[in-house]
Amino acid sequence: MEAKSLLAAFGVPVPPFTVARTREEAIEAAGTIGYPVVMKILSPDITHKSDVNGVRLTCAMPRTSATSSTTSSRP
Repeated sequence: MEAKSLLAAFGVPVPPFTVARTREEAIEAAGTIGYPVVMKILSPDITHKSDVNGVRLTCAMPRTSATSSTTSSRP
Protein backbone atom coordinates (compact mmCIF):
# COMPACT_ATOMS: atom_id res chain seq x y z
CA MET A 1 0.00 0.00 0.00
CA GLU A 2 2.82 2.41 0.76
CA ALA A 3 4.31 1.89 -2.70
CA LYS A 4 0.98 2.57 -4.43
CA SER A 5 0.48 5.74 -2.41
CA LEU A 6 3.97 6.91 -3.29
CA LEU A 7 3.49 6.16 -6.99
CA ALA A 8 0.15 7.99 -6.99
CA ALA A 9 1.75 11.00 -5.28
CA PHE A 10 4.14 11.27 -8.25
CA GLY A 11 1.33 11.02 -10.80
CA VAL A 12 1.83 7.37 -11.74
CA PRO A 13 -1.57 5.80 -12.42
CA VAL A 14 -2.50 3.08 -9.94
CA PRO A 15 -5.77 1.17 -9.66
CA PRO A 16 -8.10 2.15 -6.83
CA PHE A 17 -7.50 0.21 -3.63
CA THR A 18 -8.68 0.02 -0.05
CA VAL A 19 -8.17 -2.16 3.01
CA ALA A 20 -11.13 -4.22 4.23
CA ARG A 21 -10.93 -5.89 7.61
CA THR A 22 -14.32 -7.60 7.55
CA ARG A 23 -16.56 -9.35 5.02
CA GLU A 24 -18.93 -6.39 5.06
CA GLU A 25 -16.11 -3.93 4.43
CA ALA A 26 -14.91 -6.08 1.50
CA ILE A 27 -18.36 -6.08 -0.11
CA GLU A 28 -18.75 -2.32 0.41
CA ALA A 29 -15.28 -1.57 -0.96
CA ALA A 30 -15.84 -3.77 -4.02
CA GLY A 31 -19.13 -2.02 -4.69
CA THR A 32 -17.43 1.37 -4.46
CA ILE A 33 -14.44 0.41 -6.61
CA GLY A 34 -16.56 -1.55 -9.08
CA TYR A 35 -16.50 -5.18 -10.11
CA PRO A 36 -14.52 -7.22 -10.95
CA VAL A 37 -11.98 -6.76 -8.15
CA VAL A 38 -8.78 -8.45 -7.03
CA MET A 39 -8.43 -9.31 -3.36
CA LYS A 40 -5.08 -9.79 -1.61
CA ILE A 41 -4.23 -10.77 1.91
CA LEU A 42 -2.59 -8.04 3.97
CA SER A 43 -0.55 -9.30 6.91
CA PRO A 44 2.85 -8.40 8.33
CA ASP A 45 3.36 -12.14 8.98
CA ILE A 46 3.04 -13.16 5.31
CA THR A 47 5.89 -12.31 2.97
CA HIS A 48 4.67 -14.04 -0.18
CA LYS A 49 0.93 -13.97 -0.79
CA SER A 50 1.14 -16.78 -3.33
CA ASP A 51 2.60 -19.16 -0.73
CA VAL A 52 -0.62 -19.03 1.29
CA ASN A 53 -3.09 -18.73 -1.60
CA GLY A 54 -3.59 -15.11 -0.53
CA VAL A 55 -4.67 -13.62 -3.87
CA ARG A 56 -8.12 -13.89 -5.47
CA LEU A 57 -8.45 -12.66 -9.04
CA THR A 58 -11.55 -11.40 -10.82
CA CYS A 59 -14.02 -11.47 -7.95
CA ALA A 60 -17.04 -10.45 -9.97
CA MET A 61 -19.96 -10.45 -7.54
CA PRO A 62 -20.63 -9.54 -3.89
CA ARG A 63 -21.02 -13.22 -3.00
CA THR A 64 -17.59 -14.04 -4.47
CA SER A 65 -16.01 -11.10 -2.65
CA ALA A 66 -17.55 -12.13 0.64
CA THR A 67 -16.35 -15.71 0.28
CA SER A 68 -12.89 -14.64 -0.82
CA SER A 69 -12.52 -12.17 2.00
CA THR A 70 -13.13 -14.99 4.43
CA THR A 71 -10.78 -17.44 2.78
CA SER A 72 -8.10 -14.89 1.91
CA SER A 73 -7.76 -13.38 5.34
CA ARG A 74 -6.32 -16.44 7.04
CA PRO A 75 -3.10 -15.69 8.91
